[in-house]
Amino acid sequence: MPNSVLVVDDDVPSRVFLTQTLRPLPVDVIEAVDGAEAIELLEQNTPRIVFLDMYLPRVGGLDVLGYILDTPRLNNTIVVIVSAHEHVRFPSCQELDRADEYLVKPVSLKVLRDLTQRALSGQFMRG
Repeated sequence: MPNSVLVVDDDVPSRVFLTQTLRPLPVDVIEAVDGAEAIELLEQNTPRIVFLDMYLPRVGGLDVLGYILDTPRLNNTIVVIVSAHEHVRFPSCQELDRADEYLVKPVSLKVLRDLTQRALSGQFMRG
């Protein structure tokens, strides 16, 4: 699905907010409640964007990010970390630095929609 978005968050209100914010856009929204489910979905799908929480049950967000970075089919997938914690709270790691964007919750509706629209139109500039 070229215009699919994967939302990965175990926190129900956060996941619902992200999903409802993205639904008006021309995307298919797929949801995962933990890292293991995210990897299962990534094995079957090639989303344009992954909105990824870091603190997840079963398989952590860093492992999901590592899976994305190590899977050639997902090279064009944009990874947006969406976390309640500032970037500095995580130990320095190369995988986290390779995410395309890092947003701290609460994230504004406008920021999410603008970022998604830029990605879908090919105007998202990767760092």
